[in-house]
Amino acid sequence: MVRAAELAAKSLMRDFAQLSSLAISEKAPGDFVSSADLAAQEVLFAELSAAFPDHGFLLEEEAHAGGTMRDARFIVDPLDGTTNFLHGIPHFAVSIALEVRGEIVAGVVMNPALSELFWAEKHEGSWLGERRLRVSTPRKVGHAVVGTGIPHLGRPGQEQFLQSLAKILPEVAGIAG
Repeated sequence: MVRAAELAAKSLMRDFAQLSSLAISEKAPGDFVSSADLAAQEVLFAELSAAFPDHGFLLEEEAHAGGTMRDARFIVDPLDGTTNFLHGIPHFAVSIALEVRGEIVAGVVMNPALSELFWAEKHEGSWLGERRLRVSTPRKVGHAVVGTGIPHLGRPGQEQFLQSLAKILPEVAGIAG
């Protein structure tokens, strides 16, 4: 999974350097797909299916069933953060999860712009490269920073999300989006 993510990240960085030449289409309002998404997905599919020919696939940009093993599949978002990517914001990732018998047992998230590799494996914890990650432990909610993605441009649940956010904003130290 790591090698596949690294190869897809190289593909994305080549395309990130040439944003004006990408083919872009809109799947739904505010939901874009580009030739960079598709190229990275092909890299991931080729690399993972060669290493794990029996595993199935759930790919964001097209439905690949993949191998013959029904109880193991990769769930892939080749360009997580397409909107940031297309706007030249270097905050995007390659995301891969391994699901076995309906349970996520491993995951890799590669941030190509910062060369950061996050990974997790069941019973092994979560890591950023060689550094183990831990949950912060602020003792007061007023010291906490809440990380979130904000639904935008007509996405379902946007109004409810904004109402919830308005309630918590005055109580926390910050919001990271």
